[in-house]
Amino acid sequence: MYILSHLCTQHSVVDTSFADHADYLRSMPEIFEGKEGDIIHDRRNQLRRLTHGGHTYVVKSFQRPHLFNQIIYGTFRRSKARRSYEYAQLLRSRGFDSPQPVAYVEESLLGILFRRSYYVSLQSTLRYTYQDIIDQRFDAPTTECYLRAIAAFTARLHNAGMIHRDYSRGNLLLDTDAEGRVLIQLIDLNRIRFRPVTTTEGLANLFERLPVSPDQRRLMTEVYESLRG
Repeated sequence: MYILSHLCTQHSVVDTSFADHADYLRSMPEIFEGKEGDIIHDRRNQLRRLTHGGHTYVVKSFQRPHLFNQIIYGTFRRSKARRSYEYAQLLRSRGFDSPQPVAYVEESLLGILFRRSYYVSLQSTLRYTYQDIIDQRFDAPTTECYLRAIAAFTARLHNAGMIHRDYSRGNLLLDTDAEGRVLIQLIDLNRIRFRPVTTTEGLANLFERLPVSPDQRRLMTEVYESLRG
């Protein structure tokens, strides 16, 4: 283990707004090794909530790929953490929201075999996800408001030439502001693809992983199609 640790190289990018915390952010491999913070999700990938320097971060540690993909990610392809970071910046620059991207960290062995990557963002302030709609947490008018907003958000995303290949209940964060306007944030961004999206493909994407009743489907389809022209 000692020899391997000295053969590992690290590449990281930290947003300039968090330059004062760069050393801490670059230490994510050691932090996860030491099991610091609160586990939010622990399956194929692990999410932890960490507090440091007055900020609360959510950090996603991506599972180490199998050997072939270790070579691919180590030499040719951008890591999932890097894509998450860059796509979050891109979305925000185009008028869509995602929790503020902070940093990404990549580890490789001898600069060739990719090991792990870590994506760091600020914790979202939005309180709900699409799962809360499924759980019937809201009254009927509020539910309809959220569904209309999601359909409109999705149509704008597709009009902008972006499609999220894991458009699921946990990846849509929801809330309302003081004026009652719906706020939506998109997460798990490494699976976004950038290309033209037809209306038929877009509707399939919208409903593929978001459970809806027949009436809700009709409502969201009307809103979506009206914005897709």
